[in-house]
Amino acid sequence: MISAFCWGSADHGQLFTENDEPILSPKEVKLNIDQEVKDIVEINCSEGHTLLVTSNGSCYACGCNDYGQIGHYSTNKIGKVSSLNNQKVISVVAGSQHSLALTEAGEVFSWGDNSCGQLGRGQVDENQARQPKVIKPLVTYHIIQICSGNNHSLALSNDGLVFSWGANNYGQLGTGSSSQHMDTPQPLLSIRGIPVSQIIAGGNHCFILSMSGGLFGWGRNSFGQLGVNDENDRNHPTQCKSLRQQRTVFVSCGEDHTCTLTQDGGVFTFGCGSHGQLGHNNTNNEILPRRIMDMMGTVVTQIACGRRHTLTYVPETGRIYSFGSGSCGQLGLGNTDKKTSPMLVPCPFMSSINSRSPRAMEIDGTSHIVSRIFSGGNKCIVLANKINSQPASLKPIDFREDGMLRSILCLSDKLTEKVRSLNAKDLIPHEVEVEMEKIFSASACLNASFLLLNHEHFTTSPKKHGLDMDQVRDTFGKLAHISNVPTIQKITKCLESYLLPSLPQSPPDVEALRLYLILPEYHMFEEPKKFSTLIGPFANSILNLDKPGSKVLDYWWGSLKPRHFSRVLSLYKQTVIYLLQLPQSLIQTELFSRNIHIKFSLEIMKKLNKVNELNGQIIPYNHFYIPELRDKVDIRADYVNWVQQSRLINSPPMHFCDYPFVFDGPAKSMLLQTDAFMQMRTALEEAQRRNFQSLFLQNIDPVSPLLVLHVTRENIVKDTIQQLEHKGSGDLKKPLKVVFIGEEAIDEGGLTKEFFLLLLREILDPKYGMFKFYEESRVDWFNSNINSSYTIYGSARSHNASVSTQEDHVVSNSTSSLNGQKKFNQLGLHTFINYAVFQWKCYVSSPNGS
Repeated sequence: MISAFCWGSADHGQLFTENDEPILSPKEVKLNIDQEVKDIVEINCSEGHTLLVTSNGSCYACGCNDYGQIGHYSTNKIGKVSSLNNQKVISVVAGSQHSLALTEAGEVFSWGDNSCGQLGRGQVDENQARQPKVIKPLVTYHIIQICSGNNHSLALSNDGLVFSWGANNYGQLGTGSSSQHMDTPQPLLSIRGIPVSQIIAGGNHCFILSMSGGLFGWGRNSFGQLGVNDENDRNHPTQCKSLRQQRTVFVSCGEDHTCTLTQDGGVFTFGCGSHGQLGHNNTNNEILPRRIMDMMGTVVTQIACGRRHTLTYVPETGRIYSFGSGSCGQLGLGNTDKKTSPMLVPCPFMSSINSRSPRAMEIDGTSHIVSRIFSGGNKCIVLANKINSQPASLKPIDFREDGMLRSILCLSDKLTEKVRSLNAKDLIPHEVEVEMEKIFSASACLNASFLLLNHEHFTTSPKKHGLDMDQVRDTFGKLAHISNVPTIQKITKCLESYLLPSLPQSPPDVEALRLYLILPEYHMFEEPKKFSTLIGPFANSILNLDKPGSKVLDYWWGSLKPRHFSRVLSLYKQTVIYLLQLPQSLIQTELFSRNIHIKFSLEIMKKLNKVNELNGQIIPYNHFYIPELRDKVDIRADYVNWVQQSRLINSPPMHFCDYPFVFDGPAKSMLLQTDAFMQMRTALEEAQRRNFQSLFLQNIDPVSPLLVLHVTRENIVKDTIQQLEHKGSGDLKKPLKVVFIGEEAIDEGGLTKEFFLLLLREILDPKYGMFKFYEESRVDWFNSNINSSYTIYGSARSHNASVSTQEDHVVSNSTSSLNGQKKFNQLGLHTFINYAVFQWKCYVSSPNGS
């Protein structure tokens, strides 16, 4: 049987007694309510009145009724709020002079003072305000939590939206508005996407607590009660950063102070400390959260704040501690003194952990186990289970446990199984349909799904996403195989029409970014035909993220396992291939749309490629190759346009050469040949221009338009190097002409070919030591034992007649290091010779050189 113990102010009968004298010590009181009611499930109290909810859904109230806030006319006596008889109430909150009730149907009723619009029903006369009525603007939402400050209120819907209304003189509505009050609920759009675990209201300040322990506050901050290291009020949610990694699981607020509970049972307080309500053995204010050292070594599972005092509960010992103002006996210590550090409240409560014999209970007088503690205004109430003659087996409520608070929707295994059980022709149950629509329309619901177990998601940070990606894949894998097509259609429609258009450019917190890892696992992203409605808009949302958000996503991508990282890449790679293979269209708008979505996909691939390289290649670099480009794109023309784009008036919206990582070996070879030809042509034109100027200007000497090498067959390497040492880089770009000394043959191309064959045969000879044969890759490549500061480029000779992976990697590295330059490095044979000179110099100057 549940019992209630009360102490503190009772001047309006708010402690269920007719005596208006304050109760200085815990006193068991009898509640005159229906006999069939066995349990009280919730109590909420303000300075002047108290509300409670019973297990059968009835609402009772007592205390001050100046504005009709107790909802009945039994002054100073507990009575049933009969206007709610047809409703099953599950939660109540008491403001300074108004009341709210939440029903099982997710509706919110309000009554009492409406001077600041705190009833949320617009402008109503006094008689109407005294009657509990539903808040109509909220009826289209399913509300799961409510809370109230002095003259303002908050509500949380099951799809993660937070609403506020009432007084706004300190910015406590959090909407950024300068209005003094709002008489209808307003959504807090600035925190959309954060998976909210709890909403909390103090006197004139508010908080939301995220699923992974992020705390965001707004409103009055005159004493530092927002914990943001200053005393400036906030009219929009601001993160309390110092608590981010403390694994906060529950929050309670007083008039001007705040108390938080962590997963390990620690307690932090901040804000006004003038009455000792922070428990730090002084009366100082704290503008940053500070742990109560006197509670160290104990595991606290419940906290509760009154107006200027605080309660904590330790189940291991069954003890309740209080500190702060005791002016009305609210500390339960038998006096009205204030206490600045936690003091043991003398209560007949026993430990919930250690079994106790009836004899032991008789000796020390303990006969109850605490169920839950409550505090508000200048009073405290404790609900406890009477043990009678049996040892304790009842477990107190633990604020640290999952399920203690009503949570927003998430894509759970239970819901997934319900969907999987549907046959192809089954009608979707209304409840399942509504939940699925909300989850895939609201980013907060997806961000609340698939969190790591054992509270590991509390480590969420810019470098840790807190998701179980294997569970994400498993769940979406199950959805991919359901036979009920209308369900998949509804999910896809919700994503396209509601979720993706609502994604913000500046996410309010890292937890709002989780869906960027989750959504690519949805199988409809594998359908490239969805490029314009699903894949493209999602890519655009990623590309439009502000710098901090984009950086976090890059970190998270870099932490993914290869199979998850590869999944994201494959979606956009396949989209590019699909768009390239579509039949040519003469409609300009269609062509423009395709190019835009190709660009979106390539930009995502570009980000992924950067992440891949920065993290030591999560997947092989050649996974980024798109071989289809060689058949579907004029790569030579694309390169020419890319080089000359600054001079083109009607330049195409994108160039594939901006994304060199998509080119495979043959494509890169084609590009390098094109570049070599362009540079050779430029060098030739420059020589002709100079020769023309020399006809008129005496200080300009004519130059040869060709690079002429005179070599002998016996010393071809030495002759070549000696001549190249005196050539500039511009000379190496000119067309090559070879003259073999002592031979009359004219070079029409054949001599050049023969020259390179002889040169390569000599250079590859092991006697030079420049090249080495690597058994593992079966490739001749530059000898790694040669110390050189020069970057090595070139080509390799494969011993198995296949394109070498090592060769491809070198070309890939060379093209990926352009750093925004407008041309590729010339990697043709001329450059090979140039680098061969450098390697030869380094080799002959080494101690082992010859």
